[in-house]
Amino acid sequence: MKLRSDQTLKKEDINMLSLRQLYEHFGYVHYKMNKFEEYDLYAENKDFLAGDKIITFTDTNGKLLALKPDVTLSIVKNYNDIPGVVRKVYYNENIYRTSKSTKTYKEIMQMGLECIGDLDIYQIAEVLILAAASLAILSGGAPEAAEGSAPEADPSALPAAQTDVAKAKAAQGQAAGTPASPSAQPEQGRYILDVSHMGLIRGFLEELSLRPKHEEMFLSLLRKKNRHGIMTLFDSIGVDEELRETAITMASTYGSPESVLKTLGSVSLNETMDSAIEELSVICGILEDQELDGIHLDFSLVNDMSYYNGVMFRGYIDGIPSGVLSGG
Repeated sequence: MKLRSDQTLKKEDINMLSLRQLYEHFGYVHYKMNKFEEYDLYAENKDFLAGDKIITFTDTNGKLLALKPDVTLSIVKNYNDIPGVVRKVYYNENIYRTSKSTKTYKEIMQMGLECIGDLDIYQIAEVLILAAASLAILSGGAPEAAEGSAPEADPSALPAAQTDVAKAKAAQGQAAGTPASPSAQPEQGRYILDVSHMGLIRGFLEELSLRPKHEEMFLSLLRKKNRHGIMTLFDSIGVDEELRETAITMASTYGSPESVLKTLGSVSLNETMDSAIEELSVICGILEDQELDGIHLDFSLVNDMSYYNGVMFRGYIDGIPSGVLSGG
């Protein structure tokens, strides 16, 4: 059997090989899932999925099956929670979802990783390091191999990185040749990794004590950084000045971890927020030690509160307006 020469590989193929090499260098093992899963798995977790349109069919035994719209749920389902054990896997799978633009079903190649179990803060930081290194590969960076390994990332706060290869294909890839060497020090200036912490959002909501419909309205406005909309909402329900100030700070503050954490520390309202800020401070310190200067804190990055309670992130590369990588 002969493999194709690297000179004939497409850019996205080279990127895929580089990502696999990177993840395996950090101790992640390949996870392969079945093409089909029982529909009940997805029906019970529709809020977690990107959309509610799932391709289903009835098996010969009468069981309702679905073409996989997601990989994370399958990994979590098959994970046995053993105290003190951390499982690190990566995957490269086709998933089936409706296109946001055409509203038709589409086969999407997705690559990602999951780190599950009794995690410590260094493992969470490692996921962010890998996210940054993945963005560098997708943006065409070819950093030198790092010496050794960087610090090592509950379904409810599952550190993960998912790369939408359909979007990443449009990025400038590495020129024909061998895949980039794995590294914890990606080339800077060609990507941005926005990081948030759901603990900060949750702590603020504890102080607001809003009705569910008002809470969802606030979160929607926060995602859009709509400060005027937030003030209008707070005017209508009578929110005090201290809470207004914190909300506006969260919606408008964006930038380097050092400056953002200093600003947020001055408007923190309770222990939940303090704990999130402290955890972010430690994680960002680890990232700084790795000389990752493409990291920004952005607390408009908010996902489903019922599934996420820790660090969240989304990655962008030069030339593509929407995110190509996300996780939490």
